[in-house]
Amino acid sequence: MSEHATKPPSRKVFDRIAIVRDIAYVIFGKYGQYLITFITLPLIARLLGTEGVGLLAIGMSAFFVGSLALDMGITTFLAARVRDADVNQVRGNYLAVRLAILSVLALILVASLAFNGHPHLQMIALGLFAGGVSSMGDDWVLMGQSRFGILVIYTSIGRILYLILIVSVLPIYRDATVAIVCLMASSIPQLLLTWRLTTRELGRPERPRNTGEILRLGAPVFTSRMLENTYEQGSAVVFSAALSAHSLGLFSASDRPTQAASSMLDAIGFGLLPRLAGRRNEGDFWRRGVQALAITFVISLCAAIALCLIAPWAVPLVFGDAFTSAVPLLQVEAFVLPGTAVASFVTTAILPVCRDTRGVLYGSAIGTGVILVALGLAFTNGSVWNLVWGILIAETTVATFYLFRMAHIARREDHEPPEAVKTLVGEQL
Repeated sequence: MSEHATKPPSRKVFDRIAIVRDIAYVIFGKYGQYLITFITLPLIARLLGTEGVGLLAIGMSAFFVGSLALDMGITTFLAARVRDADVNQVRGNYLAVRLAILSVLALILVASLAFNGHPHLQMIALGLFAGGVSSMGDDWVLMGQSRFGILVIYTSIGRILYLILIVSVLPIYRDATVAIVCLMASSIPQLLLTWRLTTRELGRPERPRNTGEILRLGAPVFTSRMLENTYEQGSAVVFSAALSAHSLGLFSASDRPTQAASSMLDAIGFGLLPRLAGRRNEGDFWRRGVQALAITFVISLCAAIALCLIAPWAVPLVFGDAFTSAVPLLQVEAFVLPGTAVASFVTTAILPVCRDTRGVLYGSAIGTGVILVALGLAFTNGSVWNLVWGILIAETTVATFYLFRMAHIARREDHEPPEAVKTLVGEQL
């Protein structure tokens, strides 16, 4: 063969293609969720009105909290250990803990229905249980194995089922609780499919033993994720005592597009987690991690500007004319994206690999402190603007803290923080 013949693609090229592929899979999975949401939201908004959407916002917030209560926010930490020899023991311990928590959430729902509580409380109880059911799968194992394509297929099945249920059932039973029940039902096929696959390949989970290990790992992470939810997906639950259903409905119209964009940006961290975990003991861990973080920040800033510009026509198109008051809310909340993207990447792909559970806890506590101040103001004037500005300030402050946390960990490991870390810290300040 000629000396000047074309060289085959290097391994680095294939690695980069694989990275882009995995991120694309996760983005598609996230995008698929919000593509379905984009189809169902106009129907839901017009059938339920602003107050119904406000109740649904409370239920959806509780859904995220219930999901978190079940998985305790440690799926990424466990995914980093999926290649360990005792993975089946971890699966068994994790399953036992989740079943116990789901039983508690079921009792809360039964008590709420039996005593005919306030509609807000009933939506919270239903959302908690529905979210708990959705987190009973074994998908964290597939995540640790970088099998994002299979996860996309499984989640797509659930989302298509959700679309079918909403379109066929909600026009007949126009109630926010029906939408939550449809969401819970659509999550069941995904969790059953993940268990079927992992059981076939890895065998049955071991009998639970030393579940305290899961609880010790989960305690700081769960606490931090619960605190984090006070200024993210669970914010509607927190502010339900201070704001009316109408105000929360307007907030939901600004929050749903922002959450959609934020979830797609989360895909970068999830897609890179397995590879960064594999490079933990190599010299280029920090360099690769910070490069990806810088790219994430730039993309999120562009997304925030784009969302702000399209808000005046996007909100009436998706939600209807009754939600036009949500346009300025969305234009402010759009700039939450840079903070959420940075915080998400660090807590998804950096701190779990470094096993820094305390850093996650500290950052979430800071954000909760900010949002509690905003909640206090909301009790005094009942304005939804307290919620929007509170989320923006909380997310930006937390992102800044995580950048300093990364620099601290690098120094602790006898590494000078990369210049990119210093640059990003400077930009945040």
